[in-house]
Amino acid sequence: MAGSPLKRAKQAAKVPPEIEATRPDLSKSPHTPDNPAQPSTDTFATILDLARHGFSTTEIAAYFAVPEETMTEDWPETHPELKAVLRLARTREKAWWLSQPRLAITHDNNRFAVGPWSHVMRSRYPEFADLPPINTAINIGSLVRINRVHPDDLVRMVEQLGESVSRQLIRDQMAVSPKVLTDKGTVQPGASWTPENEAETRE
Repeated sequence: MAGSPLKRAKQAAKVPPEIEATRPDLSKSPHTPDNPAQPSTDTFATILDLARHGFSTTEIAAYFAVPEETMTEDWPETHPELKAVLRLARTREKAWWLSQPRLAITHDNNRFAVGPWSHVMRSRYPEFADLPPINTAINIGSLVRINRVHPDDLVRMVEQLGESVSRQLIRDQMAVSPKVLTDKGTVQPGASWTPENEAETRE
């Protein structure tokens, strides 16, 4: 047997046999289009058994190799008791689907395909149709924010950056060799630098 002993042990203890419901195989149906099922007590019992495993009305009709309308409309006309059987079958089918999340939480370590299950529930049962679908995908685009700068704002940003660089260059130059213009326009070496002097120098 493939797999480690621990993995095989976990698989064996995954779901107790008395709890796990094995769905019948439609491919092993004894009925064919040339030999479809006929309404009978045994047929009605099979309907309930298939519904207990979550089979829909369409799947059950396929198992009997008859059109769905034949089973749900024609057969009840000659066998009125089938109407009650079909109502109970729909209840059993719905119960199987509703039990799947509970069984996953209880016996399968909460591993459950919630997306497909939600889609089936909304498509099969009207009371679930108005519920929003469960989306497990992450929209990366919503996590990214792009700021688009207007061209005019970009020009102002460049101008401000240029002025800031120019002021810094002047500060650096004055720190090395301070020279400030006097009010008469002459250069006075060794004068102290001040913002006012810088303004006068730029003028």
